[in-house]
Amino acid sequence: MKVNGKLLKDIFIHIGGDFLSKAIPFLLLPVLTRYLSSYDYGIVGNYQSVVSILTSLIGLSSSAWLATEYYSNAEGLKQKNFQSCLAFILITALIVFALILVLPEALTEKIGLTREILGLAGLHATGAAIIAVVLSQFQVSKRALQFASLNFTLIFFSTAIALWMIISQKMGYMGRIYSFLIAYTPVALYYFFQARPLHTFKTEASKRRLTEIARFGLPLVPHELSSWISNYIDRVFISTLISIESAGIYTVVFQICYAYEALLIATNRGIVPYMYEDMSRAKENPEAVPKIWKRIRILIAASTTIYLIGLTCGPFLYKHFIGGDFQQGLVVLPILLTAFYLKTYYYLFVNFIFYSKKTLRLSSITALVAVAQAGLSFALIKQIGIFGPAWAALGGSLLTSGLVVWFGVKEIKALSKSH
Repeated sequence: MKVNGKLLKDIFIHIGGDFLSKAIPFLLLPVLTRYLSSYDYGIVGNYQSVVSILTSLIGLSSSAWLATEYYSNAEGLKQKNFQSCLAFILITALIVFALILVLPEALTEKIGLTREILGLAGLHATGAAIIAVVLSQFQVSKRALQFASLNFTLIFFSTAIALWMIISQKMGYMGRIYSFLIAYTPVALYYFFQARPLHTFKTEASKRRLTEIARFGLPLVPHELSSWISNYIDRVFISTLISIESAGIYTVVFQICYAYEALLIATNRGIVPYMYEDMSRAKENPEAVPKIWKRIRILIAASTTIYLIGLTCGPFLYKHFIGGDFQQGLVVLPILLTAFYLKTYYYLFVNFIFYSKKTLRLSSITALVAVAQAGLSFALIKQIGIFGPAWAALGGSLLTSGLVVWFGVKEIKALSKSH
């Protein structure tokens, strides 16, 4: 099979863009870990945990719905779908802010978050949901350069503002929180008002699209919440059962290992439009199925190579470049790195479940595994400290990826049998 040049170009643009975007905050870790205490990092980690859970509720995966509908619609409907997604984000954001107002502050005091910070997290999550829809449109329309440029610009300005606020203005963790809002909010507002989504409420067809988004996204709520449980609840446990300082140490290690997942996500972004296109063609042409398998094998080989390099070089780099207060995290680095490597298989095969729109099946898998992972993390943290969440994360990644691969392969086989 001849490799598609446009596909390779898009993959490299996504990888390059994500590399630059993630490299900036990653390379600044040696600086920030000297200006922010482990307590500050613990607060920032807990704030990001809340933003993550709110983002799963605001928009209800409308960006994923937009992607799955893209190749099934005429050109005129694509813009209307985009407007509908933004309108849906507005509706769900208002509901989330209402919930924040009635939430007892005592529930978040133990992780260091006030009601004011919760409100800022809501604004951050709303902006992130809007930008996710914009990026999804760039992704599926194969505008990789626009995707990478917007993503990089947001990260660059957010990090630059954070450095100024933390180092020059001595604002501590609030400097990092404000930097997200200052960078993301104006961009989100620009795209929102440019699209004029409020017109969506005027026609019956638009209202039907809002209903379709809800039907697609609601079954994914357990899936999105399970992602939060898998990636963030460990810091809540560490904050409450050990200390916020220990949560800060774990956050730094997690952030380093997340660079690996960011690479997987970037690669997947580049390949998703082609995967969806191939799956659409496979319904009529069986020759598209072997192309899908070849791409999967190549990406697994590349990911395994990168993982082995990271496993070899990671501990040395951590020891020499991360601040002394955070060195206790070195022992869990290989465990978390392996957990993120296993997500290679998840990202490759979950595309087939999304394309088939069997979102309830995906939610069932991820929700059950996430609950089991959280229970194991809670039990182990009392026995072995921050090792507990790390081992629980490894087990969760192994089980989730295994089940997603199982069902993903079934969807590929179903394409083969459709002829």
